[in-house]
Amino acid sequence: MKFFLNGYIFLFIYRPFEIYHFLEVIHLERLWMIAALCYYFFVGSARANRVFGLGAVGFFFTIMLFSGFMAPNIKLWSTTVETYLKIGVFYFLLATSVENEEIFFSILKAYIVVMFFYEAKSLHEYFFHGRVQFRMGISRLIGVDESGADPNALAATINYSLPFAYVLYQRAKDILQQRWWSKLLIGYLVLSAFCIFLTGSRAGAISIVVCTFFIWLRMQHKFRWLFIFIILAIISWNILPYEKKIRLETIWNPDIVMEGIEGEKFMESAKISAQGRSEGFWDGVHLFLKSPILGFGAGNFIIARQQIRKIPLELQPHNLYGQLLGELGGLGVIAFCFLIYKIISLNLSVLRAKVPHLSPIAWASLTVILLLLLNGFAGHNLYRYNWLWIAAFSSILFRLIQNRRSEQNQLAPSS
Repeated sequence: MKFFLNGYIFLFIYRPFEIYHFLEVIHLERLWMIAALCYYFFVGSARANRVFGLGAVGFFFTIMLFSGFMAPNIKLWSTTVETYLKIGVFYFLLATSVENEEIFFSILKAYIVVMFFYEAKSLHEYFFHGRVQFRMGISRLIGVDESGADPNALAATINYSLPFAYVLYQRAKDILQQRWWSKLLIGYLVLSAFCIFLTGSRAGAISIVVCTFFIWLRMQHKFRWLFIFIILAIISWNILPYEKKIRLETIWNPDIVMEGIEGEKFMESAKISAQGRSEGFWDGVHLFLKSPILGFGAGNFIIARQQIRKIPLELQPHNLYGQLLGELGGLGVIAFCFLIYKIISLNLSVLRAKVPHLSPIAWASLTVILLLLLNGFAGHNLYRYNWLWIAAFSSILFRLIQNRRSEQNQLAPSS
């Protein structure tokens, strides 16, 4: 099953069928998942593994289904539900198929390796083939695939992988037992930071600072590393292109002026972008007041906003909390909070167990949840795959801890 899980991670993140369009006709991702399901049900031996937190995921998905009764556009609702269901199928396979630490770490290694090649390919297209997006007055790095053709989404995708990359680097000698893995992971962390700044994403820049802070808290020789990080930050800032430097400065100085006509457009775009995120939240509150139980249906924020708020533009909420309130209502809020609670409680249990190989992964999972919630102030990431992937990791970690305790109890001499 490990082969199918790692292969699907490659197909899901790298998405070669969106790069090489001749692969579209064979529906490679769908065929791979069908093959994985056939192996799982007819050959695999992990079907009896319990999934911790499955009820929370099921509850959230059920609210998504029932929200369709309130959806003004049933097609948008069905597309959102179908996409989330596909993520849910992989979540279930992942959560039940990983039986031991070796398989789990092979999944994490595959994740980071795929992300490494994905970022490298995106950079290659950026520098040599001009695959960029001109938005907010600057050229911005985007993913090599069609699904990742958004600079903010790419920055978020990279940020969510960094805690796991750091944990693998931290445990490289003990777990990976290969020296070249340490070098690869250092290269990946540097490459990731470079890519995030090329995206020109302010949310991405804030996230990498927060992520670096939590990584620094886990480090030994903190003052030495603080000095190194400060030096790297100064060097990075000085080599950063002018327009991207100004873009980042708008985080703490929204009134900064960029010279020229393009600068005026840039500053206007930056202010509109920040204002749109605030409006997305308050429009979500308004939609919630109109339909407080189930909202206006998963994927229907734009349509509902147009109908209720009389806004003609097709504007996404760009805010997790506005999206949650507007699309899934009060029941959605309860279901989402319950899901986050289960993920956090499972990982805290793993942290309290203080197992050297597993507790750091729980720390990484909690860090990613924090980043997802933080990015929720600047992006509509309610249905992002990372929530369910972290839920699967949390279930696996908790089960592995339980298995260790069972083995220790069996080995303990009876009184």
